[in-house]
Amino acid sequence: MTSTVFNSMTSAAATGAAPAVLDASTRSLQAIAAEVGDYSRRLFEDGTSTMGQLAHAKSVPDAFGVIGAFHKRTGEEYVQAMSRIASMYTDAARQQTLAFQSLMAPMSLTSFGFSRR
Repeated sequence: MTSTVFNSMTSAAATGAAPAVLDASTRSLQAIAAEVGDYSRRLFEDGTSTMGQLAHAKSVPDAFGVIGAFHKRTGEEYVQAMSRIASMYTDAARQQTLAFQSLMAPMSLTSFGFSRR
């Protein structure tokens, strides 16, 4: 019985199913990291630009207007970026689940000595 399970696992590894699970995971995490990096870069550039505008503000109401516009922009961009990242996490989980299912498919209940009813 254990040799059957071992044979199922080694055949799944030999067909490349195990590297497929890792590959799907790696690609998904790299895409998420790239998206977070892009968001951070855009936020930094926008903050730097806003500080420049704030330094050139002629009056206190102008300064509050610059700060208000910055908060509005960054709030909207935050919601959009987090929505994109959340959907990327969902897609990554779906891809990893499918890859893991293909890895585990050769190991059915009969491999462990159970019969189907």
